[in-house]
Amino acid sequence: MISKYADKNTLIFSITGMSNVTGFIPDLRKIIDELRSINKDMIIVVDATQLIAHRKIDVKEMDADFVAFSAHKLYGPTGVGVLYGKKSMLEKMEPFSYGGGMINKVELYDSNWAELPDKFEAGTIDTPGIVASAEAIKYVDEKFEFTVKYEDMLKEYALKKLREIKELKVIGHNEGANFGPVISFIVDGVHPHDLAAICNEKKVCIRAGHHCCQPLMGKLCVVATSRMSIGMYNTRNDIDNLTDAINHAIKVIR
Repeated sequence: MISKYADKNTLIFSITGMSNVTGFIPDLRKIIDELRSINKDMIIVVDATQLIAHRKIDVKEMDADFVAFSAHKLYGPTGVGVLYGKKSMLEKMEPFSYGGGMINKVELYDSNWAELPDKFEAGTIDTPGIVASAEAIKYVDEKFEFTVKYEDMLKEYALKKLREIKELKVIGHNEGANFGPVISFIVDGVHPHDLAAICNEKKVCIRAGHHCCQPLMGKLCVVATSRMSIGMYNTRNDIDNLTDAINHAIKVIR
């Protein structure tokens, strides 16, 4: 499958750990092994932003060269992100930002960089944000085993309730594939932005739009979708309120 998208001349391959539209979770290790067999020197980057809050990640087992995620997806502060890189890769890379703390020695016509990770951390870093992010990661990690089971239970309940609405079509979540607790859907005759506004009036928060994935929207032949994202704080009552809001929107608009 991956051979459709990569060959021996591919230098960098980037892949999501979990789709923020459909919730699909690809078999990363299988894909990465296949990519390595195509070109052992290919640099592989995994965007784990959506995956990080819903599944355990072992970067050594995954064997990607770089793994990135945002702290706010783990209930941390906005504006903080994490980039894991293999040491062998980071040692080869030149700094992309310059400032205090990232140098080892500076002379009039020469300079050299500090050791890892300092050479990539120029200037004054967001200390409060980083400390808060670390605490958020610890908090999620402590509850992870329970959270995954709980969120997946709510996901199945949500799919059952959504599929009872005949005007609604779930995107993805088909049999035989691995999906996380993110569900996109379209409602016949109701634009996602209208649905989001009506849900908001019912004190239900959903996402509406192309979710920064316009090429996928084109592939699906839709302008936008509505999306629900289940977290550890949600309950069955939240899902019931959503389906009630959807049914209300259908009555009002159609």
